[in-house]
Amino acid sequence: MDFKKIFLLIIASFAVSLASYFAFNKFILKGGAGSAALAINSPSGSLTVTVDGEVSGKTPFYSDTMNEGESSIVLGNDTSTYRGKVSLTNGTLTVVNYSLGPSEDFSEGETIWLEKSKDAASLVVISDPDEAEVRLDDTLLGNTPISSKKVSAGDHTLKISKSGYRPRLIKIQNQPGYSLNIKARLFLVPISAGSGKLEFADDPRFKITNFSTVNAALYADTSSWAKGISFYLLNPDSDSGTAAASYDLFLDYRGQLFDKDGIKTTTAGALDKEGIKVGYLGKTADGGITDDAKLALTNLVGKALPKVDKVQVVGNAWANVRSGPSTGAAVVTKVNEGDKFTLVAEEGSFYKITLSDGKTGYISKTYARKL
Repeated sequence: MDFKKIFLLIIASFAVSLASYFAFNKFILKGGAGSAALAINSPSGSLTVTVDGEVSGKTPFYSDTMNEGESSIVLGNDTSTYRGKVSLTNGTLTVVNYSLGPSEDFSEGETIWLEKSKDAASLVVISDPDEAEVRLDDTLLGNTPISSKKVSAGDHTLKISKSGYRPRLIKIQNQPGYSLNIKARLFLVPISAGSGKLEFADDPRFKITNFSTVNAALYADTSSWAKGISFYLLNPDSDSGTAAASYDLFLDYRGQLFDKDGIKTTTAGALDKEGIKVGYLGKTADGGITDDAKLALTNLVGKALPKVDKVQVVGNAWANVRSGPSTGAAVVTKVNEGDKFTLVAEEGSFYKITLSDGKTGYISKTYARKL
């Protein structure tokens, strides 16, 4: 069997979905028992491949001249690194499929290899984290780590899943005389179902999204959690429907502030705009934003946020907004009673305001009051 053709089949299958699909009946090399093969792919982008301390190329990577035994591999880009080991068996192909995120928790993939066995066909599955559920063709085999000698030869669909993590789906074909081994890394989903808005009464310019969770794997390291949310929103699961978004800063239940890259900060820069987007990293058990977090926001208002005055339309069902501070200036739009606008300046008997489209105009003080 031509390993290069096999590798092309692997790459083509990766393009179908974020899930992994392998046909292991193709992974036994006929007439080539003197060497082992290694294929490494990364759906998340090209990675530098280092094997046993030597830079060997970029993903997608393929070699059919590997020595049998255990080898160390390092996959990396400008921001993250994955380190692991692979088992290589002469006459077979070992496959590494890995999507590298900002940290190990927010990366995913699997290493799959064959080892000679006396059994007709067998399957070994381990995972990080462990205690993940393993289903073979919708039949529950158990939780990882798991070893089964009751798996028949032939085509099967394997699903590895755990609550709070993105599942891995793998299509396999067990071979008589071989043990099929799978080591999977599951992606820790950083946004729990039911995330909602929080109010911060001390300053309405903060728009706080509550990402509180019961998952200790998230709130144990809130810096990593902040990075994970930013990564996830820009690289959502194909089935999640989550639109790309970003946050100005993240605030955790201890009162610590982080930027979108998870770097700890005290002021998060000069946040002088309205609608500042804050991601709150809390514990569900706290029942909302903690006192420490509220204090951090209050301090942030004083350090980073200049006071913004507002005006509100009053005294009439509607009012004219003009191009200048005069009743003779052209009317550019009309606004409704109760509407609120940012005050830019006071010019005589007129307020200069910022409209919802970002443009400015003038409204008579007769029909507006400063808040």
